[in-house]
Amino acid sequence: MKKIIKKEKGSYAIITIIMIPIFLLIAALAVDMSILFAARVELLKASDISAIEVSKYLDLEQTQITGNVIIKLGYADYATEWVDGNFNNRFGGSLEEVSVRFGPINSNMNPEIVYVKSTANIPLYFAKFAGISSTDVSVEGSARIREVK
Repeated sequence: MKKIIKKEKGSYAIITIIMIPIFLLIAALAVDMSILFAARVELLKASDISAIEVSKYLDLEQTQITGNVIIKLGYADYATEWVDGNFNNRFGGSLEEVSVRFGPINSNMNPEIVYVKSTANIPLYFAKFAGISSTDVSVEGSARIREVK
């Protein structure tokens, strides 16, 4: 009986067989997380660019008169186009939603900050084995509105 317990031959093979799938799962998780992080950074850059562009085309005079934030004629839907044009879609994802909102109103009845919230659906590669084929990434870019005097 003591001979059977004392035999340690082949124990490294068993440990290796157990550890290889664990290491592969960790590597797969790292790949999917790095793709999501890179997509988030790209989407945030695109949202920031869009917020800067939207802030350039605000009609501050009309905003003061009406009390509502007015974007100059012809530029109202450009936020989506700017995000879509600047989102480097090398991840195979799709842009789901872009929304624009404006920050606090100052004493001149003008907004101080423009926010552009963007959501993109990013496909995952190794998480598909767990039944997760894609996930949404949401970011909010912002830009301060400067009044030209």
